[in-house]
Amino acid sequence: MRTIFHVSDASKWELAIKNAIHMLNYGKDTKTDIVIEFMVNGPAVTPLNLHDETGEPIRTALQDLVKRGVNVAISQNTLRHLGLGNKDIPSYAVVVLSTALELTRRQSEGYAYIRP
Repeated sequence: MRTIFHVSDASKWELAIKNAIHMLNYGKDTKTDIVIEFMVNGPAVTPLNLHDETGEPIRTALQDLVKRGVNVAISQNTLRHLGLGNKDIPSYAVVVLSTALELTRRQSEGYAYIRP
């Protein structure tokens, strides 16, 4: 199963992270291959800013998920809008050109779309 979580609202991080953990645990328990990517844009990028102390719990939770094989993609357009660059985000995150392009690409690859 392949799933892309579209996180654009910072208040949805806790729910998105919990859902990903549950899915990964299900995969482990049932020996089902689970592939998860977070596509992040808009205000949800702010907690990923390394200079935002309040975002530390989210960054730590995401780092733990990355260790379990989860991918994190951040919109270049949002970074530019916020005046941020690659040096301002965690090294585990990849920057993609745009949210719309990444979501379309992933859905064409068979990913299920979830927006918490």
